[in-house]
Amino acid sequence: MVFWRDAPGLCLAYGSVIGALCQVLSQLPAAVPRMRWHFSWRLEPCVQSYFKILLPAFVATAVGTLTVYVDALFASAVRLGPEFTSGAGAWTSIVNANRLVQLPLGILLTAMLVPILPRFAEQASTKKIDELKADYRRGLRALWFLSVPIAVVLIVIGKPIIQLLYEHGKFTSLDTGLLTEALRWLAPCILFYVGRDLITRVFFAFKDTRTTFYVALAALAIKATLNLILVGPLGVGGISLSTTLMSLINFGILSYFLRRKIGLLGYTSLIRPLCIILFSSIAAAVTARLVQEFVVSVVTGSIGLVVSLVSALLSAGLVYFAVCHLLRLQEVALVLSMARSRLRPWPLDLSNR
Repeated sequence: MVFWRDAPGLCLAYGSVIGALCQVLSQLPAAVPRMRWHFSWRLEPCVQSYFKILLPAFVATAVGTLTVYVDALFASAVRLGPEFTSGAGAWTSIVNANRLVQLPLGILLTAMLVPILPRFAEQASTKKIDELKADYRRGLRALWFLSVPIAVVLIVIGKPIIQLLYEHGKFTSLDTGLLTEALRWLAPCILFYVGRDLITRVFFAFKDTRTTFYVALAALAIKATLNLILVGPLGVGGISLSTTLMSLINFGILSYFLRRKIGLLGYTSLIRPLCIILFSSIAAAVTARLVQEFVVSVVTGSIGLVVSLVSALLSAGLVYFAVCHLLRLQEVALVLSMARSRLRPWPLDLSNR
C-alpha cells in the first residue's frame, strides 16, 4: 500500500508474490548444503516419477480453489435488488463466505494432514492395511470433532460475526444479509471437505494420484451442473449449496474407489461418534446464540458486539466439550491428554490411544 496507493489490487498481487519468494528463500540456507548439484538435459527417473505424481495431485488438492472460479461464471446470473451492482454483490459474498470457511479449515487441515501423510505412506508401503484404515478413521473422527462445531456455529451466529468483521465503510447491512445467506449454505460443506482432503492423502500414500485427479475433474463438472440448477431458485444460496453438495459427492466417490482398493473402510463405526458430535455442536450453537443475543441486548454498540461474540464462543466451547464428555466421546480425553502433555516437562506417549 506504500508504493501503490492508487492500485490496491496490484499491491495485493505483488505482496503475495514477494511473500512466496521470501518463504522459499528462507528455506534455502538449510536446504542448499544438503543438495548435490548435477546438470543434465534429461530428467532423472526419480524426477520424472515426482512430476508424474505431483501434477495430478496438484489439480486434485486445488479443486476447492478452482470451484471458486466456476462460481464466478454463475454469480453474474444472480438477480439482486437495485441497491446492488448486477452480480458484483453475489460474487463478493461467495468469495467472503469461502474465506470464512477456509480460515479454520486451513489451520485444522494443515495441523492434521502434514504429519499423517508419512504415516499413511509407511503403512501403505509395508502393506499394513488394517492399521492404515484404523488411522484413517481416527483422523476423520478428530477432524470432525474439531470442525463440525465450527460449521454449526457459523450457521447459527454467522450474521454477528460478519457484522464484526465486514460491516464497515461501504459494506452495509444489505451486504451482511447477502453474505449471511451464502455462508449459511456453505458452512455444512466443512463436514465433507475435511473428509475429502483426508481420504485424498490415503490415495497419495499408495502413489495413486490419477484417481483423485479424475474425480477432481468430475467434481468441477458436477459443480457447474449444480450451479446451473440451483442458482435460479436459490440465488447466492444456490451457489453455496452446490459447493456443499459437490463436496459430499466428491467424498462419496473417493470413498467408493478407496473401498475397491483396500476393502471396507469401517464407516459404520463412525455413526455413533458423528451423531454425538452433531448433537453436541447443535447444543453449543444454541448456547452461543442465546448468550450472544443476551449480551448484545445489555451491552450496546461495537463493544457490545465484540463482548457478545467472545462470550458466545467461550460458552459454546464449554458446552460442546461438556456434552461430548458426558456422552463419552473418546476425542475429549485425547484433547485433554494432549493439553496436559503440553504443561508437563516430559512428552506424553499417545501411541496406544
